[in-house]
Amino acid sequence: MKVILKSDIKNLGKKFETKKVKRGYFVNFLFPRGYALSATPALEKEATKILNMKKKRSEVKEEHVQEIMDKLKDIQLVFKKNVSEHNRLFDSIAEKDILEALEAKGVSLKKENIRMKSHIKILGEHDVLIHLKEGAELNIKVNVEDEGK
Repeated sequence: MKVILKSDIKNLGKKFETKKVKRGYFVNFLFPRGYALSATPALEKEATKILNMKKKRSEVKEEHVQEIMDKLKDIQLVFKKNVSEHNRLFDSIAEKDILEALEAKGVSLKKENIRMKSHIKILGEHDVLIHLKEGAELNIKVNVEDEGK
């Protein structure tokens, strides 16, 4: 029997896909738990329309990710901070500082996109990982200089 999935189901399919399953599986498991509906021509048409819209949205999102990646390739951030005599910063550079610096250069990201092992606390050049989505990540250079020099 043909069913339309209402949610992602491991080893079966993704939301809005039309799948063929045994009647007992549908009646005893999928339908009672709200995971699937019996496929009617009208529902199949609607599910196909939704899947096409999702595909178009993901293509647009992919273009947007590539556009941001192109902008980030050439960016190098420079921070001037007060340092102690041991070249340690009085205040560290955190994700929000990097977000603000990127925003000033015309790149809008969320805090979740920036992956730092720890806050930057010493002078020098550091790599910061920017993770946009699975498989789309790159390092940007962050240079920390002494404000007094």
